[in-house]
Amino acid sequence: MALRLVNPHQAFSVIWKELMGETASSSRAQTFLNGYFSNKKVKELSTILLVDEVDHICNRKQNVVYNILDWPSQTGSKVVVITIANTMDLPERVLRRCVTSRMGLTRLVFKSYTFQQLQEIIMNMLIGNSTFDPDAVQLVARKVAAISGDTRRALDICRRVTDLIKSEDDSQLITINHVNQVLNSILSDVRVTAIRFSCLMEQYFLRAQKTKK
Repeated sequence: MALRLVNPHQAFSVIWKELMGETASSSRAQTFLNGYFSNKKVKELSTILLVDEVDHICNRKQNVVYNILDWPSQTGSKVVVITIANTMDLPERVLRRCVTSRMGLTRLVFKSYTFQQLQEIIMNMLIGNSTFDPDAVQLVARKVAAISGDTRRALDICRRVTDLIKSEDDSQLITINHVNQVLNSILSDVRVTAIRFSCLMEQYFLRAQKTKK
């Protein structure tokens, strides 16, 4: 959810829309939600709120994520908030103490996908599509698993390979050579090259900026 938002406060409008089917501005939706979850009248149904990419709503004040995590503490709210982030130590690295105090003690750490898992995911996505050589899929899975294990990265490489074939001859089989061609183009990207040849101090600076975000 959070990744699609233009600004963090829009989260309130999205949640209110999903919960009540009504459209409201960010400020009004926040007021409505605070009132709804602080209502001491016993609700028949519990609400499970799943916030994916929660780090994208962690603005400087962190008031949005604080507000959302505060709802379960309200008497009679009957809401459970589950947050998902790509950063394993997000609470310690990014969130303020007042925010982490609102978080539960249960934390699940999901390991990166292995190449076998990535290969299975890609093959399932390609059901009915016979343009990919199984060895080409395995190469994509192994390369991505060795770097990040990110499914989105693996599927993006497959998309780029498909686009490459379409520009040449979309009737031919996608092979290891085509995958290597795309991988080489990614590695030779100007930004990748600049980072690769930057000095140690510049690399530390880039990492610090990424952490700050």
